[in-house]
Amino acid sequence: MAVILAQKLVEIAPEGLCRVLYASDGASATEMAFKLAVQYWWNKGFQNKHQLIAIREAYHGDTVGAMSVGMTSAFHKPYRPLLFPVHYAEPTLPSIESILRQHATSVAAICVEPVVMGASGMIVHPPGLLRGIRELADRYDVLLICDEIATGFGRTGRMWACDHDQVTPDLMCIGKGLTGGYLPLSATLTTQTVFEAFLGQPHEGENLFSRAYVLR
Repeated sequence: MAVILAQKLVEIAPEGLCRVLYASDGASATEMAFKLAVQYWWNKGFQNKHQLIAIREAYHGDTVGAMSVGMTSAFHKPYRPLLFPVHYAEPTLPSIESILRQHATSVAAICVEPVVMGASGMIVHPPGLLRGIRELADRYDVLLICDEIATGFGRTGRMWACDHDQVTPDLMCIGKGLTGGYLPLSATLTTQTVFEAFLGQPHEGENLFSRAYVLR
């Protein structure tokens, strides 16, 4: 059943997302994406690329990594001392590019909630913003993570919020609509390019050490 579901997800995912890792909840899916992004660069020999750019007041879950990247003051203020440093940008291209100009050599990925930021007040992004972020990620050689836990499966009028700007992220997190709350299940989808960076023998240290299932 895991293989069948993975195949179905790949069929409806943005073009290029062809590998599936399962987790139990939204925060675990976003944590998986952060780990994949950082280890991707590590495996490729860029150990310094371990920082993340996030949108200010975004929400990505309530585990420590997810709170760090989605530091929403209303929910997470008491836990700030526990969190790791993240570059927080406004949801504008100039703000994101300003950070990239200074820190691209140490940034692994940009993480965004595409189209609408739900928990921070239903903040709707202007058309084309995600496309612009994709272009910045490509220009500065960083990965793009799209957190579609809340926006996926038709909640913004298209199957994926990414579809509004016809963008394929390097990593996409899905949850909520996947089972409608009937099962504790989420997933992180990624590309063949990212997947191949983790191939090798266990002694080489390039595998992703996780209980998640990877469609091969």
